[in-house]
Amino acid sequence: YDFEIPKTIRFNLKGKFKKGVYGKDLILYLIGKLGVDGASKKIIEFGGPGLKNISLEQRITIANMGVEMGARTAIFEPDEELEKYLKNKNKFPYKFYYPDKDCLYEKVVDIDLSSLEPCVAFPHKQGNITFVSQMDLYMKKSQKSKSMDFVPVESLKITDAFLGACTNGRYEDFIEAAKIIKGKKVHRNVNFVVIPASRKVYNRLMKDGILQIFADAGANIESSNCGPCFGKHMGVVGRGAQMISSSNRNYIGRMGSREARIFLASPVTVTAAAVAGEIVDPRKYL
Repeated sequence: YDFEIPKTIRFNLKGKFKKGVYGKDLILYLIGKLGVDGASKKIIEFGGPGLKNISLEQRITIANMGVEMGARTAIFEPDEELEKYLKNKNKFPYKFYYPDKDCLYEKVVDIDLSSLEPCVAFPHKQGNITFVSQMDLYMKKSQKSKSMDFVPVESLKITDAFLGACTNGRYEDFIEAAKIIKGKKVHRNVNFVVIPASRKVYNRLMKDGILQIFADAGANIESSNCGPCFGKHMGVVGRGAQMISSSNRNYIGRMGSREARIFLASPVTVTAAAVAGEIVDPRKYL
């Protein structure tokens, strides 16, 4: 039996996100750039001066979706942000490990975080990525596709929206999404399902009045669980539905009917769509 040490792809980050852009947009962009098998059987590593501008909760989202480009795991250089996060949380001693100065990467990719826009993944594959500013062109491109992985999309109007899942159901995700929906209403044609990722997050959001903002807007708030992500309960989509979701996968039939369309995006983009009734640039709401 042979065990092969996985090769590593390094992402060097610089700059910082512009308003309305988050870690979810970064990982979607990278999946679109490398492809859903672009890091197959490999490790992806994030570092560089821009890493300090990405919060721990957003890094968890990035790591969560590393597998969506085939990676065995996603790792980050330890830094002050991590040390601050671990303070008073660690139950055991820990030690930081850094890349060897002479290490050899299979590939090094430089990313300027300030160059990114909100991203959207079109059905039925996480690698069907476009910036929100180019959605109309990408929709026309889909209409010429014959692939089951990249199906024709005739409209950006949605019937359902989902904020939650292990990918984007954390406290910070809800805080950012609340900036979009506060004082507004969910579109009358949209079922907006909202599920904090854990009971701890749920209780904190309730205590801080954040869940009330979503309740006042008309969102359907459910107890902490996977929700419609795996297609079994609490928001499962039907035939002809179009959902935008903060979860991590949009395969055919993933969240219900095989005749539904699933789009993936950040919590902010999902919430903006729930308000507008269609997928829009969330930055105009911020």
